[in-house]
Amino acid sequence: MKVLVTGAAGFIGEWVMKELAANEYITVAFSGDVRNENTFPRGFFDVIIHLAALIPHRQHQTDGDFCEVNVQGTKNLCKAFPTAKMVFISTTDIDRTQISEYGKSKLEAEKIIEKQENYVIIRLPSVFGPKQRQNKLIPLLFRKYCQNGECTINNNDTREYIYVEDVAKQIISKILEKGIITLRGYKIRNFDLDTMIRAVCKGEIISELTFEEQEFLVRLTQCLPTYQERTV
Repeated sequence: MKVLVTGAAGFIGEWVMKELAANEYITVAFSGDVRNENTFPRGFFDVIIHLAALIPHRQHQTDGDFCEVNVQGTKNLCKAFPTAKMVFISTTDIDRTQISEYGKSKLEAEKIIEKQENYVIIRLPSVFGPKQRQNKLIPLLFRKYCQNGECTINNNDTREYIYVEDVAKQIISKILEKGIITLRGYKIRNFDLDTMIRAVCKGEIISELTFEEQEFLVRLTQCLPTYQERTV
């Protein structure tokens, strides 16, 4: 099976490429601009894993940018590869009461994908892991505590997190499925997240964790070497 991966050099894309290679898929990586269909690889592909997207927290973003990349880019892919199975990576942000412009663009892109004959939409909660963008909460906390700094968390909101390697494995396992799939992660409060990352960085032990929290703590520990290297 021949698979094209958009956003292949990105945070999730690198892990997806590794997982595809481990499962002996024939892969083509695309890290170009999905707004320009002239840059797409030529040839036939059985599957397109569409990861390329404009995500929040980048500088100089406009509402129009989300539409151009996430909506028009998806439309361009569907036009260029009409017979390929589309594996579209979306977000659980679209289920929020107040949906962001990013979430709106992903929802519009889903509607485009649903017009395809063969597709699966995979909605992800917040993805974390090594090499994550540094302006996200988990990397910010790791950097502070690995440098013996302190952090102040302003709210105790609950967010759902999923580890990037687990995401890659799940995506590959669902290539042949159809419809809309929502991946589930670890539901963690901000204050608990802060406590766990502090403990991981300082080698402290936390007692009385739930099974879900224990699993999440293991995943956080797997992130630690990345941030220790950056503080050397």
